[in-house]
Amino acid sequence: MFRKLWKNIRDDLRVLHDGCCGNRFQNYAEFRREKRGEQQMIWRVLMFSTGLFLILFGLAIGWLPGPGGFVAFIGIGIIIQEIPIIAKWLDQLEAGIRNCFPLFKKQKSESSH
Repeated sequence: MFRKLWKNIRDDLRVLHDGCCGNRFQNYAEFRREKRGEQQMIWRVLMFSTGLFLILFGLAIGWLPGPGGFVAFIGIGIIIQEIPIIAKWLDQLEAGIRNCFPLFKKQKSESSH
């Protein structure tokens, strides 16, 4: 069970890492849709519900010492993955950052060494 989960995480990260600037996050969103296949809507509802629960739970325990706010941010991250327009915005943001800061303009061939 854990091997399969770890393999899925590695596959997801590989899609993000290997993606080209300007469409990396949109390709990842498409990869997730294809991977889910016929059960796409069920997964989206399940993930959105999980994210919402974590946000509410994090806010409820946020005033206690511990990871309350952190839990809420994980919930936000889960929900963001399910909204396609966010992927487009992230691609635009990445392209803008790479254009503004030469340090982030590495070519794919340089980063693979």
